[in-house]
Amino acid sequence: MKPTNVLPAGAELELEVVDRRALTADVLGLRLQRADGGPLPAATPGAHLKIEVLVDGRVSQRCYSIVNAGDSAQAYELGVKLEAGGKGGSRFMHGLAVGARVAASAPRDEFGLVGATHEAVLIAGGIGITPILSMARALQARGASYGLHYGPRSAEAMAYRPEIETLCASSARLYFDGGVPERGMQLRQVLAEPSPSRHAYICGPKPLVDA
Repeated sequence: MKPTNVLPAGAELELEVVDRRALTADVLGLRLQRADGGPLPAATPGAHLKIEVLVDGRVSQRCYSIVNAGDSAQAYELGVKLEAGGKGGSRFMHGLAVGARVAASAPRDEFGLVGATHEAVLIAGGIGITPILSMARALQARGASYGLHYGPRSAEAMAYRPEIETLCASSARLYFDGGVPERGMQLRQVLAEPSPSRHAYICGPKPLVDA
């Protein structure tokens, strides 16, 4: 998308790509700053941006979670998976070079952490790790009790693996099912023993959320 001096209707920020790196074979990490160099609106763990993408010559919007929410004053970090069967939004994002500019909303938080002290059960599948990791970072910083359950298909397909293994350490459990659900995360065990002080946060593909 070419730089513009006038933001489209409904957009609140003009962001510029300042870094891009491959996290896995099909997940791209993007770092975005304000095009005018100013500070960014604060983002809480679980928040996302609505970014304007160009698909088949038409402008549309796609939501992307902010991985570094809570530490985002200077830049937003996104993780975008290239969806082979998608409608083209992820292809647009993967095509952004350093210096490219996009129009976006301010951060929206429709998936935030509960404010009261509680035990958090964080469950992620695939690229659903992006908002879940931002929550894990915040909980770790608070010294709060949590468990992270992450189900990528394989070690090679796992985005943010070094950070998860270092930051979350014994609080993280990884499930490599190779595409066979029976070998993966057993939700009956993960979600056993519910209590008023225990909250589950779930993000991932529809089969995981439905299960």
